[in-house]
Amino acid sequence: MVKGQRTPQQALKLLRAAARAMDYTVKQPTKSGGKSIGKGSHEAWAIYDEQGNELARSLFPGHRRDMSPTVTRSIEEAFEEHLGKGWMDK
Repeated sequence: MVKGQRTPQQALKLLRAAARAMDYTVKQPTKSGGKSIGKGSHEAWAIYDEQGNELARSLFPGHRRDMSPTVTRSIEEAFEEHLGKGWMDK
């Protein structure tokens, strides 16, 4: 379980580093028209394997403040299956 809070920017930076170590890529998933997926001020980010298959995704808040512990944990849990338990604290 992640220790402490993170900003969305910190969480995304950690996601990119953890994904790179596993030879995954991080991109914003898009709809068929090329528009990025999200809800309101939240942006979706996903990890993809070498063949371009989406493995996991989560929504990241669009603000610069610390996320609540619940939101931080939910982002970590969304990617745990592919990046390993506690990937955000490594």
